[in-house]
Amino acid sequence: MKPTRQIDYDDRKCQTAPEKSNIMNETGAFFGLFLSAFLAATILPAQSELGLGYLVITSKYSMGLLVLVASLGNTLGAIVNWVIGRSIASSVMRMEKIKASPRYQSIARWYQKFGRWTLLLSWAPIIGDPITVMAGIFKEPLKTFVLIVALAKTTRYVVIALFAEKFAFG
Repeated sequence: MKPTRQIDYDDRKCQTAPEKSNIMNETGAFFGLFLSAFLAATILPAQSELGLGYLVITSKYSMGLLVLVASLGNTLGAIVNWVIGRSIASSVMRMEKIKASPRYQSIARWYQKFGRWTLLLSWAPIIGDPITVMAGIFKEPLKTFVLIVALAKTTRYVVIALFAEKFAFG
């Protein structure tokens, strides 16, 4: 039989250890949710809906706080797309040649017709990211961009969180 060693724990350390662990778990959960939402809004292939749903169902975190963190990350990711669009519009050599192309003309007419309200679709898979890039190319003011995109993305996360809660808890 192997000899075992008894470990004496200071009662005070045992009481504070779970609190530190809990803070790290919370930080990790919120950071992970923020990062997945941020990446999902960029042109990188990522998604954040399952992470939000999982945290709504399995954690005791406030649903409002989870939605806020996801919305903030997703909106900031969309701002990256807007900046990319602005950079494309200002740095592309031969922009006049691009503007003369039939494809560009078609997109420009579509954006002129529906304008900034197309940003309400920024939450949608596949089309949402290109819409936010196009808003940068067409020089949508940042303030307007952020307001509309934040509204669209927050609404989507509210619906997802409510659906997850309803699905999990009936």
